[in-house]
Amino acid sequence: MSGGKRLRLHSSQRTSAIFVAYLVVCGMGVQRFMMVVDQTPVPAPLTKYLTTHALKERGWTVTMITALLPQHDAARTAYVRLPGSALVKLYLRTRVEEVELSEEFLIYQEKAAKAKVRRGSAARTAQHQVLLKQCVQHFRPTYTWPERWCQRSDWQLSLVDVQAFYERWAPKFTDMGHTARQRVLDALHEKNRRLFSKRFLGYLPGPSAPRNSRS
Repeated sequence: MSGGKRLRLHSSQRTSAIFVAYLVVCGMGVQRFMMVVDQTPVPAPLTKYLTTHALKERGWTVTMITALLPQHDAARTAYVRLPGSALVKLYLRTRVEEVELSEEFLIYQEKAAKAKVRRGSAARTAQHQVLLKQCVQHFRPTYTWPERWCQRSDWQLSLVDVQAFYERWAPKFTDMGHTARQRVLDALHEKNRRLFSKRFLGYLPGPSAPRNSRS
């Protein structure tokens, strides 16, 4: 053909992917056109049986397996044999899928979801308690200020210090709700109240300014 030559290369092997490359040489330069090999993974065929591990990946719990699948359908040796290891229990996929469509399975699944939420809530509460304790332990007010400003009393200045300390710790409380954050702030105020009473003998901390207990 005029203006250039064309060379076509075709793969001779029959595979699931198609690889065709064209190399066009012409007077204006070289152009390449390529179709990328299709490497999409082929899904594995469904197995006849499901193991206990496979059931848990589908959302089953040990309680649900015991109640809804009390007897396994087959067993095999484990791929990794350890001393004293038991046989791997197998459950027919068709049987499992049938149970998963039942109302009883949905009830157990809802109970399991609620239990998971409760465990997560309890874990978060424990973490919040640890963080609250650490925060209060690190709060050590000195009750010394370079100058009196805005005509505030020592008690009012101590409240400013409590708020400033809390705000420095606030980034650690990002996953806390309002109630949990308020507990931290209340604990800081309570510690401040006790320490202030020891530092300024004869004064009782109040909502605005300390008043002399002897007056």
